[in-house]
Amino acid sequence: MNMSKTYALDVQDLHKSFGDKHVIRGVSFRVEHGDIFGFLGPNGSGKTTLIRMILNLVHPDRGRVLINGYDTRTRFLQAIASVGAVVESPSLYLHLTARQNLKLIANLHPELPVERIDEILDLVGLSGRGDEKVKNYSLGMKQRLGIAQALIHNPNLVFLDEPTNGIDPQGVIEIRELITRLARDHGITFFITTHQLHEVEQICNRVAILKNGHVIEEGFVEDLLNREEDEVEVVTRDRDRAMAIIEKQPYVKDVSRASDRLKVRVEQGTTGQLNRELITQGITVDYLVPVRTTLEHYFIERTEGEAHAVPVDQK
Repeated sequence: MNMSKTYALDVQDLHKSFGDKHVIRGVSFRVEHGDIFGFLGPNGSGKTTLIRMILNLVHPDRGRVLINGYDTRTRFLQAIASVGAVVESPSLYLHLTARQNLKLIANLHPELPVERIDEILDLVGLSGRGDEKVKNYSLGMKQRLGIAQALIHNPNLVFLDEPTNGIDPQGVIEIRELITRLARDHGITFFITTHQLHEVEQICNRVAILKNGHVIEEGFVEDLLNREEDEVEVVTRDRDRAMAIIEKQPYVKDVSRASDRLKVRVEQGTTGQLNRELITQGITVDYLVPVRTTLEHYFIERTEGEAHAVPVDQK
């Protein structure tokens, strides 16, 4: 009997070429049940192709994808039965009510009980607006209705493409809280692609970064941001002399100029020592500001500044 662990999503050594262009090069990663998994990649990284292969819309040259233990090539119906997705904008009939929109989806699943629509409306916070036409909904409400459509058949793995794109700040908070609650209280696994790196940091527990067809980083967000180094910004009018002093310190890993300040990476816990050294050497330090490492900083560093190109790629 096979006692190997079953993952919500198990991507194994995927390769894909278009002509002589090798787009995906040996990509492997796993999504645990209950994860809120962020998937990031700059333009041209192969992100779109990879998502299409996961959903069996594009066939890989090599490798395989398992969803809840089912191979998407050989047991596609079993694999996809437990999957929900909101890709790009939700497909909604604006002249119909939210309830009517959900009824159209529910008709595809005759096994669903009639009360399921009320349950889903309540789950996404739309129970009081279910009989209102969708054309009167805000973008955030439409996105929540799209998530309701994806959840109607009780999937345990949901793909969300840019779930907070174009939504006002209050709507973003509502979507973030909804995803977090669904994962925590209902055990739903989420696979989220987005260019909103701050949002990934807010809600995702794990992340993978794709670049040039390779996964260059995968792990817990908390671990990626838990550096063994500190970063500080030193503001002083005597930048040239301060930089010369900083460069000589053995605990300094890197120093660079940034407009009116110096950016310095030091061994963890040595920021105070740096400040004392500058003062001892007669440098007037106006400010010494610790810089918290964010996922955005980390992404820019790992992809060599390509954060502006995260949203969409064609291959």
